[in-house]
Amino acid sequence: MKNCLGQSFGLLWRRLLKGAVVAVALLSIMGSGSLSPTFAQSRPFSLAISAFPAGAPSLPFLVGMARPELFARHGLELREKDIVPSLGGGEVMRNLALGKLDFGVGSTVAAVSAFQAGVPIQVIGSYGGGSIMWIVPVSSPIRSLKDAKGKKIAITSPTGTTRAAAALALQAIGLVGQAELIVAGSASASWAAVKRGAIDIAWANNLSATPLILSGEARSIGTISDYEPNFPDDFIIAGIPLIQKSPEVVRNFLKAYREIIDFIGKNPDVAVKVYAKAAKVDEAVARHAISFINMKNFFDMEIKVNYLRTTQDAMRHTELLKSQFGEWKELINQEFLPGGVPRHTIPEKIPFGK
Repeated sequence: MKNCLGQSFGLLWRRLLKGAVVAVALLSIMGSGSLSPTFAQSRPFSLAISAFPAGAPSLPFLVGMARPELFARHGLELREKDIVPSLGGGEVMRNLALGKLDFGVGSTVAAVSAFQAGVPIQVIGSYGGGSIMWIVPVSSPIRSLKDAKGKKIAITSPTGTTRAAAALALQAIGLVGQAELIVAGSASASWAAVKRGAIDIAWANNLSATPLILSGEARSIGTISDYEPNFPDDFIIAGIPLIQKSPEVVRNFLKAYREIIDFIGKNPDVAVKVYAKAAKVDEAVARHAISFINMKNFFDMEIKVNYLRTTQDAMRHTELLKSQFGEWKELINQEFLPGGVPRHTIPEKIPFGK
């Protein structure tokens, strides 16, 4: 009896050992790229992002969570509990300053301001511009920002993308200092303030504006691209501790991001469903909102010198910067951009534009 038990145990042990060898072989194959890595292998990463989940920059991360294999192929995992939604770029930078987050997506102005304040971050990618717009009630006499003299315009925060966009737009039409920029928070809070008469012009993004415009409640009076086509919505940011300790994580993060953008381009219906569910809107609204996004330009990650110039100009117009920013080379890191994304020579200082 004892011998039989010993033989049975030995057989079981050999089977387990054989299974372990097979598992190791499979993991080896996965590492070579023939198979996707398992979720158990994937490293979770944390992310602070403004206007999540409704803002256009949220789309790749929403799809990445809905299709976790897209991150897993690069050894990464994004969990909802690891996303820190933020009202604006300033809050993104404050979250990064705590040193507990890996990446951030937030306003270009906030990134420069944080770097100046000593927050250990670097810009590793960029979003193209165009998703910021301004809306008014359909009954409003305001037809464009040219009618904004003496009016109140909503912004998210003092260092957010919306303040920078409003400042540049007002500068372009010669109304600097002639309209009041009021901190109102999110797009929905901005519209609520307009409805109760506290503010004249609300800021909006493609998703928040779509149902209001389709229902006939609101009217668009322009986007930032109408006034400044070279203003980026946000920077993609990494903490310097992560860059120094785990550069492969940063590189794989951008590779996965690039793959997700390609996936969205080939599977727009999937993106619509994911976006609609996250933002709690009808799919028709989500589809209409996504149609405003130029996928190729908005998500290309390219860090153009003109983006830096308009960021600097916006900071000057809002009195956040009195002289040229002199640390562009230290702030911008193009080392991790995937192949095919153009890299540019970044000067230490950039002349002011307009």
